[in-house]
Amino acid sequence: MSEEAYKVALPEGTDIGGYRLLRVLGDGGFGITYMAENFRKARFAIKEYLPNQFAVRDGLEVHPKSEASREDFEWGRTQFLEEANMLLRFNHPNIVHVAHFLEANNTAYIVMEYEDGEPLDKLLLRRGALTEPQLLAVLLPITDGLREIHAQNVWHRDIKPSNIFVRRADESPVLLDFGAARNALGVKSKSIVAIVSPPYSPPEQYYSEGKLGAYTDIYALCALCYRAIAGEPPAESPHRQRRVYGKKEDPLPRLVDAPPRGYSKALLVAVDWGLRLEEAERPQSVEEWLGAIEGAEPRGEPDRAEEHGDVGNAGAKSSEPTTGKRQRRARSGRLARVSALAGAAALAVLLALAALKYDGLVDRPPPEAPPKEDAAGSLPIQPPPIVAPPTPRPQPDPTPAPAPAPGPGPAPETQPFTVRTGPPDARIQIMNISPRYQPGIELPSGSYRVRVTARGFDMVERTVEHGDEPTSVWIGLPFRDCPICPKMVEIPTGSYKMGTSGGRDHDRNQGPTRTVEIQAPIAVGLYEVSFEEWDACRSDAGGCQHLADNGRGRGQLPVVNATVSDARKYAKWLADRTGRAYRLLSESEWEYVARAGETRERHWVGVANQCTYENGADGTAKLEYENITVADCNDGFVRAAPGTDTHFLPNPWGLYHMLGNVSEWTEDCWHAHYHLGQAPKDGSPWKEDCEPHEGDRAHVARGGAWWFEPRRVRASIRHPYDPAEESNNDVGFRVAVQIVR
Repeated sequence: MSEEAYKVALPEGTDIGGYRLLRVLGDGGFGITYMAENFRKARFAIKEYLPNQFAVRDGLEVHPKSEASREDFEWGRTQFLEEANMLLRFNHPNIVHVAHFLEANNTAYIVMEYEDGEPLDKLLLRRGALTEPQLLAVLLPITDGLREIHAQNVWHRDIKPSNIFVRRADESPVLLDFGAARNALGVKSKSIVAIVSPPYSPPEQYYSEGKLGAYTDIYALCALCYRAIAGEPPAESPHRQRRVYGKKEDPLPRLVDAPPRGYSKALLVAVDWGLRLEEAERPQSVEEWLGAIEGAEPRGEPDRAEEHGDVGNAGAKSSEPTTGKRQRRARSGRLARVSALAGAAALAVLLALAALKYDGLVDRPPPEAPPKEDAAGSLPIQPPPIVAPPTPRPQPDPTPAPAPAPGPGPAPETQPFTVRTGPPDARIQIMNISPRYQPGIELPSGSYRVRVTARGFDMVERTVEHGDEPTSVWIGLPFRDCPICPKMVEIPTGSYKMGTSGGRDHDRNQGPTRTVEIQAPIAVGLYEVSFEEWDACRSDAGGCQHLADNGRGRGQLPVVNATVSDARKYAKWLADRTGRAYRLLSESEWEYVARAGETRERHWVGVANQCTYENGADGTAKLEYENITVADCNDGFVRAAPGTDTHFLPNPWGLYHMLGNVSEWTEDCWHAHYHLGQAPKDGSPWKEDCEPHEGDRAHVARGGAWWFEPRRVRASIRHPYDPAEESNNDVGFRVAVQIVR
């Protein structure tokens, strides 16, 4: 890292859009990259647009060096932001994940996932060279990522060992730093400054007017392979051009002419092909290059030097008859087309072969090449292998859903499959199929194991059933705003029909029905607030008084005996502690969350299934309450259950005990029914024209409790309570917080 980067870098602790800068990670001609953390202490890498060619820092702000450079500075900033917006489209485990971007300090920033690992250049420096299985374990996942970005006409333009990290957690590779990436769609108003990384950049990248394509990245990838195989970097491409066009020997020897031990001929031929100087003579797509690794013969002449005479190892022209060449090229073209059609299947075969040959935990020397002694006569210490073969990461579920088995006959019918997430930039993977997830991916009916991850959030894995109609599912990731804060989960925006309008379980105070629109994104407590969380507020002098537990215990049990005023004090304490707008839910928000996208009032079918999802009156409760109607099941809890107890399943949006366990305070005062034209339709609380209950102004609690009979364990149930009442041992609360993006 240059000393200049430290001089112009933002100081530690600077806030950039809610991210606190921790230290400088690296710098380049177009900017500086920092390590940063958000308010949940999740770490990110933030790249700042600071082109040293025509910009300087003044305090915190970045400005053009002069009026003459202002146009270039502003044009470059626009391209930087367009690039960030383009990169948001990609969701691949071996491509660095861009979370979002922002503008501040008269410049722009790209916020990326922070990858904890070691760059490949340092690993190569320590090791010297790699075995073929080790190289493929790095190469093939990166190639799969390139295939995804190339499909969008985007080129990385800066592939080199220092831009590939090997993750510390699972030894998988990830391609970093799209600082030189440009969207190839459309014609730019001016040429960009040539960006090169000798010796990995191809000739066309040395000229601002050079036309780039997939072949540009393939050259750089093959130059990287050459370094990993030969133990030294290839000759720079402009030097090669001058030699070859001057009818001299190419300073880059072909690997296939002096093959290193332990490498397949197909891989060496593929690397040599990708290092050809002329763009048209290289592979034109990742699929075509993978075909060569599988054994397809490259297109065109052995190398460009043939056209310039008999020169060294590149000069002897082939004596193969013309017809033989045509047959060879035709066969090569067919194999390349087969490879392109095979796609992910071909890559899976190569990955499997790499895994079979991988050296395991001990780095053994290639056959017939025992390790050399150093000057002192001792054997060098062998470092551990840098990567393991790419394999599926461990899954929490020991019995993940099997992939739908293809049967004989015509291909099965498919339907679109979409996963929406909170946060929206989360990474989505379908664990039991090969194709990468894309919104609306066409899939046959079956069970699919979906994994969703994001920095600063808990991972969620869920089996989703996909039938003969389009599937759209919401998955919110749990998070905490502080170590003693309740766990929250984001809820999707949308509309629903609130209340009931008749039926066996209908109560007059639950109608008439009306459509309510929830427009502002919020996160809601995963569980009801517990005694442990309440007592943390009390210990922190947050205004929370002692609440009795009636001898039933505290800890993770839901807090009870709290008034509405108590619940509001707790929400205010959270807001003061975190700087975020914590509050109680409104009535309409509460029912929206309780229904979780369902039109019916329960997310299960059959009274006997109540004990799987909710804590209401059942056979266990009848031990204490003899004269109540109960569900024909036993959940094992006479009274309230701990929120974190794994006995009960969550609702479709991932929340627990919305319909039972304890009733929950809302912000609304009591109204005997939803007066048409008066009840809010935007999700806001209804606090006007409050109606009395038993002579006093009353407040609304929603949902059932552990002793509620089955017909009252449902989404529309509501009750009036005196807000000043000090002891309700069946009423608790959960909190909500506004999501600001």
